Amino acid sequence: VPVGSPDSGMHAAQPLPSVCHMPDLLTQASDIIEADFAALQTTYSRSPALSSLDEPDVTVYWSENPLARLNVIASSQIAPGATSTRVPELLAPFFDRGRPFQWMTTPRTTTPALEAALAQAGLRAREYPAMHTSLSTPIDPATPQDIFVDVVWPDGVESVSRLIIEALGHPARLRAGSLGVLDSLDPDENQFFVARSLHTGEVLGASTMHTRDN
Repeated sequence: VPVGSPDSGMHAAQPLPSVCHMPDLLTQASDIIEADFAALQTTYSRSPALSSLDEPDVTVYWSENPLARLNVIASSQIAPGATSTRVPELLAPFFDRGRPFQWMTTPRTTTPALEAALAQAGLRAREYPAMHTSLSTPIDPATPQDIFVDVVWPDGVESVSRLIIEALGHPARLRAGSLGVLDSLDPDENQFFVARSLHTGEVLGASTMHTRDN
């Protein structure tokens, strides 16, 4: 995930990938993860809390907040021959805004030409693993006895937002309402969870779950 240096709108909907025959088309865990990730980026880009552009070969959205996770270029399908001109064109507004941002890549949304162009532009690559598990059999979450996990939609989203902001080390002025994108996601497809101490009620962790069809 190349990340732009912190020193360095329009809003238009993009079509969601077709998922009507997903079980027939996707047979590997990596394929499913890639499709879900692309759909999630499109969902984020449609949030009224963010600005976005309707681009044919990439998903682009940004925020007034200096959080890299809310200033994103993702799902690239840029033709290798167009990389040298397309990448600077897409990066320029992010550098002009001067806020941290990410160009998120996956095995299906990157090419050697793209990686070279991003490196030449000064972005540095960070690798994060994707995780997948089959839900065909029960899973023991091994939750400690002194912790309980709560669904916190929608009135508890603020505590999730605050926890994330604090964990990222951002100043107090950003902690109130900085993740308004969470409030705009469909609760039927996106749930938020908070782990709390049974002794004090203190929020200890936060997580999200995004579902599509089954």
